[in-house]
Amino acid sequence: MGKNTLTPEEKRERADGRHALAFNAKNVEPKKKAGILAALAALQTIEGRVLSEKNKVMLYLQAQTMGFTPTKVGGFAQWRKVGRSVKVGAKGMQMCFPMEKTEEKDDGTTTKSVHFAWTTVWDETQTAQVGTAGAGGEDDTIDKHDVVTLSMPVTPETKAKSKKPRWKPTDPGYDEAMQRALAIALASH
Repeated sequence: MGKNTLTPEEKRERADGRHALAFNAKNVEPKKKAGILAALAALQTIEGRVLSEKNKVMLYLQAQTMGFTPTKVGGFAQWRKVGRSVKVGAKGMQMCFPMEKTEEKDDGTTTKSVHFAWTTVWDETQTAQVGTAGAGGEDDTIDKHDVVTLSMPVTPETKAKSKKPRWKPTDPGYDEAMQRALAIALASH
């Protein structure tokens, strides 16, 4: 389902799943985090960009639920630029990237700020050379309109506890809700 066709509930679920993912990546035990980072020391984008530790941990947690360890990641358009396309049924992984925003104030001065946005990426193992045939003899790659992303669902009881439009990490029950959301997501894959 495309970005602009999500219902408010689906948008909320996606946001909650991303919050759960970021929370769990941040709270990985130091010893486990060191092991993950050692295993993914060479992980970068197909454009050669080095990924942050947090992104490496988030990608590792998501890839493990799908049964692989990430090797090289890229967005849909990035894979197309190098002659590859995402395989049919491949689930994308979420990661953050920085975006710089420049604002001009009324007094003529400008300010720059950086915020982070989410994007969907796929591992190289989830792609194929454009036009390669799958087991059934058909092209097993997808086009941009068939993209499926990994979303970590939140339980109905977690949603019911939240009377605010969006939970904040400082809200009571946030940590428990995010832990439950990740547990459900991991159990469903």
